[in-house]
Amino acid sequence: MYDSILIPVDLSTTNEHVLATARELASSDQTDLQLLHVIETLQDEEPGEMDDF
Repeated sequence: MYDSILIPVDLSTTNEHVLATARELASSDQTDLQLLHVIETLQDEEPGEMDDF
């Protein structure tokens, strides 16, 4: 049915339900499940302030 399913995750407990649903959708086929977690970057208040990170 699907070749690939992209699943956005935020590492909360809500993801358990989302992942279970995605597994059900992918279980009958050889569907790839791909997880995506985006990390927000921080803005420097002063130039060079975040260089150690």
